[in-house]
Amino acid sequence: MTRAGFPFKREGLEGINGGLGGNNDGEGGGEEEDEGGGGEEGGGGGREEITDKVIEARRPDIVLLKKKEKECLIIDIAIPGDCRAWRKEEEKIQKYNDLAWELRRIWKVKTKVVPIVIGALGTVTSRHISFLAVL
Repeated sequence: MTRAGFPFKREGLEGINGGLGGNNDGEGGGEEEDEGGGGEEGGGGGREEITDKVIEARRPDIVLLKKKEKECLIIDIAIPGDCRAWRKEEEKIQKYNDLAWELRRIWKVKTKVVPIVIGALGTVTSRHISFLAVL
């Protein structure tokens, strides 16, 4: 049974904090795989991108595919400590560069890695506005 705006089956969530009003005996039985919902345009949320070779970082937060512009944006979001914001931004770019190359080759689109990094106390890097302008 699904509810409007909540795409998951109620039975599949019983292992998480006792489910939604289900039994709270700690034996969650919700170890089932989700049987669909993949393949949506602009989907990211937990979907692994399929590539020809093994890539360690293949689950970004958001993959935005603009079909008309033939452009793909790999967006990853992080909230590190304020002193590590710049370093985390660089890590995100390096982490998803291999995936960007593979998607460029397979889908024949321009790809760009867009890290959205905001420090825990609101610190942003000097490149943050240029990354937001891409979106």
